[in-house]
Amino acid sequence: LDETDAPVVVASISACHKSVNAQRFHHNIVLEPPADARVWNQLIARTARQGQKSPCVTVDVILSSPTYAADLATAKTLAAQIELETGQEQLLLKGHKEST
Repeated sequence: LDETDAPVVVASISACHKSVNAQRFHHNIVLEPPADARVWNQLIARTARQGQKSPCVTVDVILSSPTYAADLATAKTLAAQIELETGQEQLLLKGHKEST
């Protein structure tokens, strides 16, 4: 990911959540949302990091099943707990807006 010059890249969450600088991108589309809030924070932080040239980083989540909706709800609950307990801002909760 950090070596491509393509304007659009399809990548797995595991490719985006560890040791990757994806700040040249600013829009994420998640098709299989993880239930782990820590994975979300890392995934979003790969694009929303110091040096990001876009004024806004976005994440669209496609909820194609009740299971994925439940996983996203679990991640949000866990993110809120992490934020409350540690004071560390959770990017999954920042600027949250839902559409149907």
